[in-house]
Amino acid sequence: MNPQNMTGPHKANMERFDPPQVVDEKTIRFTAKEIHWKNLMAAGDFYILCKHAYEKKDLLQLLELQLEAEQIDQEHLNNIAEDRLKYFIKILKEQLFELEQEVAIYEQQFNARMKRPIYSRLNPKTMMMTLERDIRSLRHDIGNLKADIEIFENRNSLKAFLKSYKIQKKRPVDDFDDFLDDFLHPENFR
Repeated sequence: MNPQNMTGPHKANMERFDPPQVVDEKTIRFTAKEIHWKNLMAAGDFYILCKHAYEKKDLLQLLELQLEAEQIDQEHLNNIAEDRLKYFIKILKEQLFELEQEVAIYEQQFNARMKRPIYSRLNPKTMMMTLERDIRSLRHDIGNLKADIEIFENRNSLKAFLKSYKIQKKRPVDDFDDFLDDFLHPENFR
């Protein structure tokens, strides 16, 4: 018996047996350390869990398997031992925390790719607003490009444009302005 596993009231029953032996895919052999009339009841009270679900501590899958195997009804659920419930809740909270961490990582990666503030929360409403804003901006840019193409297709217009065009001086790079532009964007305050 692994002392790290929370076994609660089953500990006394588990100590009656040597570690179980796997006979085949569907058979496990329990060997009692000594002959006792309670051994049969104790062995019948054990839950056999599949290794792949148990190693991952995927409590939801384990609960589903138990519900399938035992066809647990509402009365049985109402009578689950308090320490067992606390253990289930603890594992579920740990899994929830891990999932929240994973979601946060994906949100941060997405925000970085979309040049959004890294810790801004994603939700469908703001994403649709961002998408609509980007579509409007792209349509505006396409309109400007079409107008430029029309001008450049006419040779006289192209010459006039080139004569009046002035190369702008490069302004010094200021990362702080870029930071403020992203940070103070109205979408971040909704």
